[in-house]
Amino acid sequence: PLVLIAYVSYIMKLGLESAILTGTFRTFVQLSILGLILQPIFTQGVEHWYIVILYCAFMILLASYESSKRSKYTFRGMFLFVLFNLCINVSIVSVFAFGIIIRP
Repeated sequence: PLVLIAYVSYIMKLGLESAILTGTFRTFVQLSILGLILQPIFTQGVEHWYIVILYCAFMILLASYESSKRSKYTFRGMFLFVLFNLCINVSIVSVFAFGIIIRP
């Protein structure tokens, strides 16, 4: 589909085809690297569940930091506010996923 979109951009002379193809390649590379990182974490997580919990906590901290620093508008205590809200959201989704969808 993205090749078709790049082709339409070329036909309509929008000049977006380079950005579309570059973005597609970068996404492929980033997701491949992420897969290489996550595979051993989840493989070890079967026996050592705390590895997955630690990785999730690390990702929540990193996402909170990035989102609070990249925002155009900031306020005092924004990192803690974002961290708290992400923890609440991840907890709700986890309870739903592991309590309702994936039954032990």
